[in-house]
Amino acid sequence: MAEAEAASLKPIVPYLKMPEGGAPYLEGSKCSKCSEVYIGERPTTAGKHICAKCGGIETLSTVKLANTGKLYNYTVVHRSFPGAKTPFLSVIVDLDGGGSLRGNLIDV
Repeated sequence: MAEAEAASLKPIVPYLKMPEGGAPYLEGSKCSKCSEVYIGERPTTAGKHICAKCGGIETLSTVKLANTGKLYNYTVVHRSFPGAKTPFLSVIVDLDGGGSLRGNLIDV
């Protein structure tokens, strides 16, 4: 991939971080009370971040998520909306260290 093309890439989701000159990574939130890990930043309730597992208020901190995990489930998709290249895999991955991610694998 050419440098100009790589520089023009933009993350498709807010929890995908693409630092200049560094490798892309996923960012999440981890509760200091129960250790539950979430993909991305948790939404606020009354202006406060609340852990959905233990109910901890303002116990979440930002963490860099693992780039490895275990494939939990997958489906081979042969038919999709017009313009989508098929087949592709729709997957659920449990990340090492916590968090579960859903997405598509293409060109596999």
